[in-house]
Amino acid sequence: MAPQNRKRLNYGPAKYAAFHLLLCRWMRHYAQRGQFHYVTLGGTELRDIQSIHYVDDKCAAGIVSFESKKNEYELACGTRDRVHAIGLTVDVRHGDIFTFERIADGPHLFFIDLKGSCVLSDYHEKFADLMSANHIRAGDALLITSHLGARRGWVKLLNEYTDELDTLQVVGHEQRKLCFRRSHTSFTLFRALHRIRYQDAIELRCFGCIEYRDKSPMSIFGYTVAEGTTRFSNLVNEAPYFHVRRGLHTP
Repeated sequence: MAPQNRKRLNYGPAKYAAFHLLLCRWMRHYAQRGQFHYVTLGGTELRDIQSIHYVDDKCAAGIVSFESKKNEYELACGTRDRVHAIGLTVDVRHGDIFTFERIADGPHLFFIDLKGSCVLSDYHEKFADLMSANHIRAGDALLITSHLGARRGWVKLLNEYTDELDTLQVVGHEQRKLCFRRSHTSFTLFRALHRIRYQDAIELRCFGCIEYRDKSPMSIFGYTVAEGTTRFSNLVNEAPYFHVRRGLHTP
């Protein structure tokens, strides 16, 4: 058995079902013709990268995967070496995905696979920095996973986002919880736009929210980035929802 500090990152099937559904939705409806650059937190096994390679071994170029922990970076390097034998080239980097610096002009797909929640944090600042530096720009897309955050307490979570929920005219505790579950990453991204006053420069569109359960309740959100204006109510209300276990069921 491998020592604890050499533990691989293995996730359950629901996570990859959600990822593949949202990836398919993006490729079918929003991806531009030709290649895209892929930037990810691919984990120790680089499974998302292998999936994309299986779908089309020529669709992604300049694949970069970040790992912040040294032991996970070393395991990812081992996986990189193994997949290189089948013609899959990955640049595995030891560092923070939010330090990514763009060097190519083509469209980029970012898979920001967070281990925690995309709220009550400085993620709005990190996304704002990437956008203001033009590392995320029109023509790109984002896939973001986020823990639903209930372990922090619903009262604390909902109080933090009172302004957003009031703007959306969501009333009632249960309805506000439901809105938060389906929209909290959009709250963070809109705060990022507001921080750098980009609401009228970038149009963010959420093309899907898929809820699933791995070791805890999670969601994955998909966003397109275009020139234009982001209207907060549209960003939230026009996002289609799916649940891996319940399908299109609306509670």
